[in-house]
Amino acid sequence: MISHTYKCVFIHIPKSAGTSIGTKLGIYANEGKNVQDHRTLKQVMPLSPKALQIYKKEVARDLYIRFRAKLEGRPFLDQQEYKSYFKFTFVRNPWARVHSWHRNVMNDANHLRDYQVPADASLDWFIKNRLYTVQPQLEFIRDWDGNIPLDFIGRFENLHEDFGYVCQKLGITDYTLPERVRIGTPLYIPEYSEENIAIVAKAFKEEIDHFGFQFGDSLKAKTENLKPEPATT
Repeated sequence: MISHTYKCVFIHIPKSAGTSIGTKLGIYANEGKNVQDHRTLKQVMPLSPKALQIYKKEVARDLYIRFRAKLEGRPFLDQQEYKSYFKFTFVRNPWARVHSWHRNVMNDANHLRDYQVPADASLDWFIKNRLYTVQPQLEFIRDWDGNIPLDFIGRFENLHEDFGYVCQKLGITDYTLPERVRIGTPLYIPEYSEENIAIVAKAFKEEIDHFGFQFGDSLKAKTENLKPEPATT
């Protein structure tokens, strides 16, 4: 998602507090279908010569999503904006993210229908049958050359402190996020069997190795009365 007001690009990885952050930035001012912007970096940045490799399945998908987003009136970045805007994202422990996505699907009739998930599907069933519906996080933040050119990557597990840093960079003095995030001990731990811990570890090995995630990572409690520091340039 792109904010010309704050001159930033926020790559909203699903189930990583993106709705709260987007709302704070004034991007999700209204709730409703299709309001969220889950485009990857390649789908908002200027096109590269590598986009001509349309015969590649992943490139064709990126170009299709760009075309659809243009029809929806979503903004894109020109070369100058891409170079100058503050580019950031938030990532999340994949075991927690899969657990959260399962809960989201189970509470959405459209998801149940679209992904053909039984109404009583357990996390165990979901991991063994629909784990492919969870897109790896690194796919969201790589450019056309496979690099990760973001200015900052925050952690969901350190959400409030890391978002405070983002606010400093953007000149926002109120660090408070809309309360849409559960704080405290992660709920996903007792839901996992050893088998499913291993399945998720294998499926998301690249991001686990890249970010150093561990099963059992906790979300830090919100810092009360957090005082803003002067914005930095």
